[in-house]
Amino acid sequence: DYLLPAGTIYESDGHLVNNEGRVQRFYKVFVQEEGEVRSAQEWVQMLSESVDANPLAGLKNIFDYGEAIEKDYPVFKRLAANITPLAFREGAQKVAREPHRYSGRTATHANETVHEPTPPKDHESPMSFSMEGFHGTPAAPLTPFFWSPGWNSVQAINKYQIEIGGELRREIPQLCIFKNTASGNVRGQYYKMDVDDNKPQKDKPKGKWKVLPLYHIFGSDELSVVEGGIKELAPLPYLGINPESAKKMGWDESTVVRPAKGNNNTGIQLQFSDEIPEDCVGITIGLEQMPFVELEEWQNLSV
Repeated sequence: DYLLPAGTIYESDGHLVNNEGRVQRFYKVFVQEEGEVRSAQEWVQMLSESVDANPLAGLKNIFDYGEAIEKDYPVFKRLAANITPLAFREGAQKVAREPHRYSGRTATHANETVHEPTPPKDHESPMSFSMEGFHGTPAAPLTPFFWSPGWNSVQAINKYQIEIGGELRREIPQLCIFKNTASGNVRGQYYKMDVDDNKPQKDKPKGKWKVLPLYHIFGSDELSVVEGGIKELAPLPYLGINPESAKKMGWDESTVVRPAKGNNNTGIQLQFSDEIPEDCVGITIGLEQMPFVELEEWQNLSV
C-alpha cells in the first residue's frame, strides 16, 4: 500500500541470508544525510506508530527486531545467540569503522564549519563512526576493513585468517537455516518444492517445459549492467536446458528456440547445464539483451 524511499544496505542495519543459508547481520557504512530517505526499518516503525494499537510497539532497534523474528518464525531459532550483541565491546571500546590512517574528516564539513564536528552516535551496533575505538583484530562479524602494515586493502585478509584461505580469526558460529546439497549445488534448494534434481518432472503437461529462473552475479542485478567493466562479465542471453532433455528433442547448443509466451521473435540460443533438471528450461533473468519471457510455471518451446 505504500511506496517509500528506503535506504540501501550501506546506510541501513539488518539481516540477510546468503546462498549457503547463513543468517548474517549487516551494519550501515555511513549515516544517511538528512532528507526523505530512511532505512526500511525506520519506515516500518513509523507506519506502525501511525495506526491504532501500534503492532510493533517496544521494538526500537534491529536487535529487538531480530528477537521478534526469532520468536515468530521457528526457522530463525537461535538467531539472537548467533549475532554479536549491541552491548559487545573490545575491552571498553566500540570497534572503529574507520582505519587510523583515515584522513579528510574535517575537510568533509569545511564548507559548514572549520571545527571538527562530533562523530555521529551509533545506537544500532557495537561499532563507531570514527577512527576512535578498537583497532586490533575484532570478532570476525565486526571486521569493518582489512588492513595490515605493508599490505594493501583486501590483500591483508591473510593476516586475519587462521591460515591462508582458512577461516577468519575469532569467527563466531552463524545460524544456518538450510543445508547445502551433497553435490555442492544449492540452486535446487530454491525450487525443491516442485523440482526433483535431474529427474523427469511428474505431472508434466504434454509438450510443455517447467520454467526455472536463472540468476547471475553479473547481469541479473539491475546495476551490474550499467558500468562497462562489470557489464563485460555478464553472459549473453540463453535458455538453460539439461543435455538429456535436449537430446530427446534433437537439439544442440546451436539450436535457437522460442518460448511461446514472450517477446522473442528472433529466438534465444540454448545452453546445456547438468544443474537443470530434465523437462525444465532455465530463463536467464535481467540480462541486458534478453528478450522478455513470461515466467509462468510451464512454457511451450518451439524451434
